Amino acid sequence: MKLTHKKIAILVEQLYQELEVWYPYYRFKEEGAKVYLLGPQKGNIYPSLHGYPAEAEKSIDDARADEKVLDSSTSGSRALARVWIEFRLQKNLWATVSVSRNIIEASLNALHEGLEYGLMAGAEK
Repeated sequence: MKLTHKKIAILVEQLYQELEVWYPYYRFKEEGAKVYLLGPQKGNIYPSLHGYPAEAEKSIDDARADEKVLDSSTSGSRALARVWIEFRLQKNLWATVSVSRNIIEASLNALHEGLEYGLMAGAEK
């Protein structure tokens, strides 16, 4: 428990990114830190991009200087982006998933893999 007695606040707002909130939330808890969800208003529930709720345990005004604040809305975070693309050709349906710290790279990889699979599956017929 490396972070015992440490306090960490993670900022949540409307349409937050799940991986940028919940992954560090549980990892810091595993390390022994006291983790708070911080929002514009205490008690408000903020939905993520995909509708997962996060209730602000403290308001931004309640944050203290000795608490580390992680802003889930900043770009360039170390969070992973997961891209899911569904493909359809006539009655055939398939999907690909790619993960990267760079959303453009994840998108290109998922698109490439899906198109390649579609071409290979079409060649087998």
